Amino acid sequence: SALIPLANSTGISPWVLGFIALTISEGFILPYQHGVFSLMIEELKTRGLEDTYSISDILLSNALLLALRVAAIYVTILYWKAIAIM
Repeated sequence: SALIPLANSTGISPWVLGFIALTISEGFILPYQHGVFSLMIEELKTRGLEDTYSISDILLSNALLLALRVAAIYVTILYWKAIAIM
């Protein structure tokens, strides 16, 4: 991440910034934002298996997982402050 070199000057551990960046970057909201997911959908379509999944269910679960990630990071920030790495 481009922000990691700035971490020490702001008093935040570079590990914390890296962890947050990796945690948030795993999720996606729209299907085209994730290459592997897009490839899987196209492959299922070419094999005639497009009725085996629901895009709306997948996007809803990804949105919920993203919200859980943000909540987990928020709770973890309190812990990081308690052990003085943030």
